[in-house]
Amino acid sequence: MRFIAKGPVKIVEQANREKLLLESGSHGAISIDRHAMKFALSQGLATHMNKRLSINDAGRAWLRRRECPNDPFARMRPANRCLATMHSRRASGCGPISQWAT
Repeated sequence: MRFIAKGPVKIVEQANREKLLLESGSHGAISIDRHAMKFALSQGLATHMNKRLSINDAGRAWLRRRECPNDPFARMRPANRCLATMHSRRASGCGPISQWAT
């Protein structure tokens, strides 16, 4: 999420059908698990339009909460809504979505 918070990125299909490449001219590219992107979109944290992905206001708020170590509302969020613990269901060795870092 921190990667797309820097600006919209282009989504590029890869030969590995379980991965997507996110490209940005200004801050490079990363490969992510396709399930992680679908989860972020389904939770309303990002917007997908014309093969571009961008963070929205809900995603920015989520990111601010995740980066705050003393978040008073952390216990109120159900575990299944926490992207930091969301892993791919496949044993592909992919890390959590929180590793979308720079």
